[in-house]
Amino acid sequence: MKKENRINLVASIVFFLFYVVWFLVDALIGNPIAMDSVLLLLGANVLYFVALRSFDSVYYLGILIFTFLAQFLGSYLHFYARFSLYDLILHTSSGVLLALLAHYLFGRFVLKSGEQVPLRVTLLVCLLFAIASAAVWEIWEFSGDMLFGRQAQGSLIDTMTDIIGGSCGGIAGTLIVWLTSRKNAKKHDVTRQS
Repeated sequence: MKKENRINLVASIVFFLFYVVWFLVDALIGNPIAMDSVLLLLGANVLYFVALRSFDSVYYLGILIFTFLAQFLGSYLHFYARFSLYDLILHTSSGVLLALLAHYLFGRFVLKSGEQVPLRVTLLVCLLFAIASAAVWEIWEFSGDMLFGRQAQGSLIDTMTDIIGGSCGGIAGTLIVWLTSRKNAKKHDVTRQS
């Protein structure tokens, strides 16, 4: 088993066991348990491992940690209701994560081995992926609200703030890709000259 797969497996087991123990303790002490949150967290953890276990560990851990922040802290422990900026912080950080993830996926699955693509194309892919993902997430929330009577979207202001936050995070993530790409290009130029 590759090192990344071992790290991803251990991380998945740790998060899975944490969730199971937390939910069992909650049940034993009589706290109400939101079964949708339990199923979503446990199901997502298993799905991530099945579908994404070959991802580089830094991206895999980023996805696990973001899910923990959004679903466990945000929904299950009600951080969205307790802290007014929590939702905006998560939507903005999701934009950063999605831009970085787009860069990883573009390099891993789209580009052929050794294929060169202009940096501006890569940056555009990262930015548009993050912005599109912010919009798709809001469509998902709206659909859940309409189909299941949930209240994920508080108002048009909340929806637009979420999309703007995700887009700004996408800009920040794309800037990170640009800066690291420039740094790596300079490093390659130095090694070629030596």
